[in-house]
Amino acid sequence: MATDNSKEKYTGFKKKIADRLTAEYETDERLGGIYNQTLSNFGVFSVLYFIGRIFYVAFAHHKPAIAEIVMLALFFLLMWADEKENNIYSFPTFMGKKLNTGTDKKAKKSRVLLYLGESLIFGVVVIALDLVTDIVKDGLPSVRELIVAIASFIVATAALFLFNYLTTERKIKKYNAYQKQLEEEENNLDD
Repeated sequence: MATDNSKEKYTGFKKKIADRLTAEYETDERLGGIYNQTLSNFGVFSVLYFIGRIFYVAFAHHKPAIAEIVMLALFFLLMWADEKENNIYSFPTFMGKKLNTGTDKKAKKSRVLLYLGESLIFGVVVIALDLVTDIVKDGLPSVRELIVAIASFIVATAALFLFNYLTTERKIKKYNAYQKQLEEEENNLDD
């Protein structure tokens, strides 16, 4: 929902739509928060549904659920575009611990350890699912299947670690630059 404060940044067509919606559907901050929470809950439910549907189609019909995968990808693409447009920096957490956005070696080392921990957990889940699938389909896995599972663990762990490292460090660099810009603007207001 557009509020009086948020529509100031709009121009042209977006401003006309924001003005029209605000006039027709007036809300206060409390009601706007409830709407946002409802939409967030619906989004979480939708993601869980699509993930469940992907697994169901994969295991029951032994084929990929292309429509669900595309919808899930579009959902995350829209979230990414919205975050980028509004300068929202959502940093991942690990076991409820927020990442340190500092630029010193200690902060970077703590982030790398969190990336590694998440990657290892992901790798263990991948190998467990791989082995469970083999056991359900064919009984106990052969040596070849164990080697493939271990290779999957290594590749999945390395790929996720590299992906997390590159994307999150880039986000942190942008976040720190944005925070520095905000501090400079605040200091210029004080002058």
